[in-house]
Amino acid sequence: AIGLAALTNLVGAMYGTAVAKTISSGILDQKLVPAEWASWALICALSGAIVWNLVTWWFGLPSSSSHALIGGLVGAVMAAAQ
Repeated sequence: AIGLAALTNLVGAMYGTAVAKTISSGILDQKLVPAEWASWALICALSGAIVWNLVTWWFGLPSSSSHALIGGLVGAVMAAAQ
């Protein structure tokens, strides 16, 4: 199962970029975050996603890294938008 997952993830990454295009466009409005807060918002989003993934891994809970990243981005933008 692990080998099949690794192989299909590699093939998917080489085949197309539809998921990356979806995440990079249309989810958030860049005008909501002031330019001086953009780097901090990104760092907070990534940190939140990493912590969530580690917590769910530690307790053996199933989770999605993509959903964690999108949730982190939305939360960071909401906090930065004031």
